Amino acid sequence: MDKPLAALEITSKAAKILVGYVIDDEVIVIYADSLPLDGAVVDGEIRDFEKVTNVLKSLANIKDESKKLKINISEVVLGLPPIGLEVYQNDKVTNVVSEDSRISRIDISNVISLVKKEQIKTNDVIVDIIPDVFILDRNQIFFTPPIGQTSNSLALNAKVHTLPRSIIAGYLKVCENANLRVKRLMVTPYALGEVLKTYRDIPDNYLLFDFGAKLTTISLMGEKSRLFASTYLSKGGDDLTNYLADKFHIDSEVASQLKELYGLDQSRVSPHISIVENKSTKTKIYLDDFKKEIASWLDDFVRDLKLATNTLLKEYDERYYMLPIIVVGGASKLNGLDKYLEKQYPDNAVRIVVPTSLGARDASYFNCLGLIKAASIYRGTLEDERIRVSPLNRKGGETRSYSELDDEL
Repeated sequence: MDKPLAALEITSKAAKILVGYVIDDEVIVIYADSLPLDGAVVDGEIRDFEKVTNVLKSLANIKDESKKLKINISEVVLGLPPIGLEVYQNDKVTNVVSEDSRISRIDISNVISLVKKEQIKTNDVIVDIIPDVFILDRNQIFFTPPIGQTSNSLALNAKVHTLPRSIIAGYLKVCENANLRVKRLMVTPYALGEVLKTYRDIPDNYLLFDFGAKLTTISLMGEKSRLFASTYLSKGGDDLTNYLADKFHIDSEVASQLKELYGLDQSRVSPHISIVENKSTKTKIYLDDFKKEIASWLDDFVRDLKLATNTLLKEYDERYYMLPIIVVGGASKLNGLDKYLEKQYPDNAVRIVVPTSLGARDASYFNCLGLIKAASIYRGTLEDERIRVSPLNRKGGETRSYSELDDEL
């Protein structure tokens, strides 16, 4: 069994941890958990460092008596939101250093280093360099590092992912404060693409909509998992919940439950059925009224979503506007959302995808699954060249019940 990895995502709603490994292209989940972070992260920027640090410390010490599981996480694969993401295309070539012209990891590192030296925006930092193809003599093309192949030169076509320095610094700081070493960094749309390409019927090129609680990201994906561009909206599922709570004068938790249960429900139920009674005003909330308000909010949301998508695709051919749309994220659980989006995007094939990994079938864990998947493969990326150490350490000096699973970690 491969060594388990720990994936960490910090969002405006919660910090999520997922421990797992990959077998036969599938992420096997050992453990997944999340803790709320309301108000600590705004538009991808950490505002309350102490709160986030304390939450990460709690997540890093896993004690699950039901599974006889105790893990002390000291190292994580960290997912970053694509706030201010820039994607550069870069091509470089280097000579192979060995006397017999056999390519080794040092050659991969050398050509990656050449790409790393290219100039980017002053206030940005390189998150990762993702190879598209490696090209050898006689135009031999490889999509994975051609270790052991013979060639006098090694060329690389790659994409460079960068983010604002201020965004990255905040995430690294809270991890450092929580005594978590960041094994690898990557932007979440790229990670999502890596896990989505293992699902059936994912198109080669598509628009990826990630509907979060307070943030929605829109990404252009090519060749199943390559990230070409990304943008975002500061709006998500929690905004709809708050809108409904204010409109009907009900508690936010009740609004959230009703939203997911009924949503835009198209079943044959009388639209005049009462779904809940407001105890303070003694007024009833009817399904028809509830659905109308959801649709009204969604109309405004999709209007903003289309504007953001148009901005993202403004430099691309018109055909890109008709690409299939893949929808993921915790806010995609809204009942009837698929039918609504199909009407709003008649020129696009729309599909809502949920995780299939046992132990993390909640849509909110999709990014973490992608982080595990992407980090489990040597692709010759910049982050692959970082020194790797054991990701998970067992606690010492504790008397506890034995678990075969715990012993593996």
